[in-house]
Amino acid sequence: MTQIDWSLGEYEWTAADLLPAAQELVTAATLRAGERVVDLGSGTGNVALLAAGQGAEVIAIEPAERLRLAAQKTADQRGLSLATREGSAADVPLPDGSVEVLLSNFGLIFAPDAHAAGQELSRVLAPDGRMLFTAWQPGGFLDRLNAAPMRAIRRLTGRSPAAGQFHWHDLDALGGLLTPYGFKVTATQHELPLVVGSPAEYWENRVVQHPAGATFRPLLEQAGVLGEVRSEVIALLEDASPEFSVNYVLIEATR
Repeated sequence: MTQIDWSLGEYEWTAADLLPAAQELVTAATLRAGERVVDLGSGTGNVALLAAGQGAEVIAIEPAERLRLAAQKTADQRGLSLATREGSAADVPLPDGSVEVLLSNFGLIFAPDAHAAGQELSRVLAPDGRMLFTAWQPGGFLDRLNAAPMRAIRRLTGRSPAAGQFHWHDLDALGGLLTPYGFKVTATQHELPLVVGSPAEYWENRVVQHPAGATFRPLLEQAGVLGEVRSEVIALLEDASPEFSVNYVLIEATR
């Protein structure tokens, strides 16, 4: 899978859309004051800030410095204690068994090597630790929105950006990944409503300005197909406006 540069664009637009899912995730975690919590792929800090607000000792792990700084700025403005560190699912800069709760809101799903991530997350979680994360359910409207840019990129490069991506939503796949580390995996289904101010606004702020869009936009521009992709996405959004929903799963792994 082609790597996304998460420092590009303005992820803040998408982060605002994902806040309700972050709230569901933190609620499901039933955090206790003083627990050591990691928000993996923390972005602008939706989950980390909510967890810190509940009195947890939170570390936000995020590869993009710009997003780490944004999360820290919000924490400081709210008077919350938050530590931020550079890292990824396969490289968590924390000691063995030092994390009681690991959370990730649509972040872990971008890990390029699921098996390396599974090994690393098992390493940092305490023996009785728990892991909760969200993953998109395939086959819905979000897949249709992503299809146009995916097709264009595959046509230009011969490879889809999602090629080889692990099925983080699938319990059987997760069982194969995490059971060897002693985890029992369960899932609940959820729905996230999204409001489209206008198709053009959604395209600009949620597609072009998303780090994935910003990563691949130069390729589409140079090939002269960005306008074609835009037209396809706009047409889909016009049919769905002003609101549509996307389905996701909330995964919990305990041992």
